[in-house]
Amino acid sequence: MALISDDATSRLAFSLAENKGVYAVLIGSGLSRSAKIPTGWENTLDLVRRAAEARGIGPQPDWAAWYRATENVEPNYSTLLAELATTAAERRALIQAYVEPTAQEHENGEKIPTAAHKALAQLVKSGHVRVVITTNFDRLMENALREIGIEPTVISSEDALSGAEPLIHARCYVLKLHGDYKDTRILNTEDELNRYPDAVNTLLHRLFDEFGLIVAGWSGVWDEALRTAILRAGGRRYTTFWLTQGAPAERAAALIAHRSAILVKGTNADGFFTQLKNKVHTIAESRLESPQSIELLVGMVKGFLGKPEHLIQLDELIAQETKRLTENLEVLMADMPAKPVSHLITTCEQLVEGLARVATVLGRWGKDIDHSLMLEVIKALLSFAQQSSASDLTLNKMRMYPAFLIFNAYGAGLSRAGRWETMNKLVNYSLVLRSSPTRVAGALFWTLAFEASTKSVWKNLAGYEQFSSPLSQRVCVLVSQWADSFLGAAHNAKVQFARFELCCALNQTRWDSARRSNLFQHGADKVVVGVLAEDREVFEEIRNELVGGESTPAFLKAGFKTMDEVFLDRLFRNIQSHFQPS
Repeated sequence: MALISDDATSRLAFSLAENKGVYAVLIGSGLSRSAKIPTGWENTLDLVRRAAEARGIGPQPDWAAWYRATENVEPNYSTLLAELATTAAERRALIQAYVEPTAQEHENGEKIPTAAHKALAQLVKSGHVRVVITTNFDRLMENALREIGIEPTVISSEDALSGAEPLIHARCYVLKLHGDYKDTRILNTEDELNRYPDAVNTLLHRLFDEFGLIVAGWSGVWDEALRTAILRAGGRRYTTFWLTQGAPAERAAALIAHRSAILVKGTNADGFFTQLKNKVHTIAESRLESPQSIELLVGMVKGFLGKPEHLIQLDELIAQETKRLTENLEVLMADMPAKPVSHLITTCEQLVEGLARVATVLGRWGKDIDHSLMLEVIKALLSFAQQSSASDLTLNKMRMYPAFLIFNAYGAGLSRAGRWETMNKLVNYSLVLRSSPTRVAGALFWTLAFEASTKSVWKNLAGYEQFSSPLSQRVCVLVSQWADSFLGAAHNAKVQFARFELCCALNQTRWDSARRSNLFQHGADKVVVGVLAEDREVFEEIRNELVGGESTPAFLKAGFKTMDEVFLDRLFRNIQSHFQPS
C-alpha cells in the first residue's frame, strides 16, 4: 500500500484508528527535553554543581567525573536532592525552577508544549487516546490540551484520585504519578519512588491490563514503583510500543520483554508523535483498511467459495464491502477540488484494495457463481461515479477509477484461470451510462481508452513519465501487488494482466473497423495494447501461448469477435515490428 508500510509507526497508527481510546501513553522526562526542560540526569548534574558550590568547590569540566572521584559512587538524584532540600516544600521550590519558564524563556519558546505534546493533544481531541500517564512534574501535557479546548482530569495525588470522575466517563485522564511541581507532595527521593498508594497501584494494574501502551521518553531504569506495576500486570490485551533512540538499558529491556513490546527506534518524540498523529488522521479521514483486515476479508471469501451452502453469505459480504467502499469514496471525493490528483489516485487505490483482491479471487476460483456478483459491484461503482455533476473531465475520471480497478482486478483473476468464456462475457457486457450511449464494459474500461483524454494525469505519477501508456503500467503494478491473493506459484502477474488487457483491445475491433484494417497493412502504426507493447518478455510469452499454442483453440472458441489464428498472428507481428532490436 502506498500509505501503509511495515514500519511500527504505521502499525500503531492503524491500531489507534481501529481501536479508539484503548491505548494509554506513558511519557517520561525525555518527552519534555526539546522544550528545554532538563532530563533527570541533567537535573542530577546540576544538583552536583549546586552541592559542590555550597562546599566552596569551583567550576569543573565534568561534574559527574568529579562526583565519582570525590564520593566514590555514581551521582544519585535522590541523595543530592535530600542534601540540598530537606523538606518537601523546599524540594518543590527547587524543582519549580527547572520546569516553569521565566518571561525570557517563554518568549524564546522554551519550557512550553513541544510538537510531541501538541500532536498527542490532537490524538486526545480526536478520541484516539484517552489516558496519559506521566512521571513528569511539569504541566506541558495539560497546557497542550487546554490550548485546544480540552480540560483534562488531572490526577496528581491520592486525594485527587479518590475524588475524580470515573475513568470511563473522562474524555482525558492525565495521571501524574510523581505529582505536580506546584504541589508539595511531589515524589522525588528514591524512598518516595519505591512505592505508590494502593489506589494508584489498583488504577495502574487496570490500565496496564486493559489498555495498550505507548512508552516515550521514559528510560525504564528508575521509578521502581512504576517498574513493579508494569511487571505485576500480566495481561496484554493490546500491543505495547516503546519509543527508543538507541538500544534500551538492561532494566528497560526486561520490561520490554515482559510486555512483548514493539520497539520504535531512531526517531525523537516530536517526530514520532507528529508522524503518528498525521497517519492516524489520514487513515481516519479516508477510512483505509488495514492489511490484516484485507487478509481476513480475502480468507472469508475463499472459505465461502469452497462451500456452496455459503453463497448467500458471500453475496451479503460483497454487498457490504461495496457499500462500505462507496461510503468511503464519498468522503474522499467530497473535497476533490482541494486535493492533488495524485493524492486522489493513490487513496482510491488504497480504498479499493480489499474489494479488488476479492475480485481477483472470484475471477480465479468463482466457477461462474462470481460473474453476476462482480457485475453488480461494477454497476454499483458506476452508479457512484455518475452521481457527480462536475464538468471537469479529470475529476469525473477519478470517480470512475474505482470501477475501472475492480473490472481489471476481476479480469486478471479470469486470465489466471483461463476462463475465456467468462472473460468474453465480461468485456461484452452492456453498461447503461447516464451521459452517453450504452457501452460494453471492455470498451469503457480498456486502459488505453480510459486514459486517452487524461493521459497527462497518469504521467504525473512518479516513475510513469516515460511510458506511452502510463495507466496500463500503473494497473499492472497494482495487480502485481494483489498477486498473493490469487496468483499461486510460477505465474507472472504482469502476464495475467497483459493477457486480459489484450482481450479488451481485441474486443475493440468490434467497434473500430479502421483499427482492425491497420493490422493488415505492412508498416502500419503500432496497435498499442499497453503492457504487451512495452515488455518484450511478456509479449513473447503471450504470443507463444495464443498463436499456435495449447490455449489457442479455447481462446478463439470463447467468442472474441471475428478472430482467428491468422488475425492473431498478424496482430503480434505488427506489435513485434515496433520493438527495438535486442
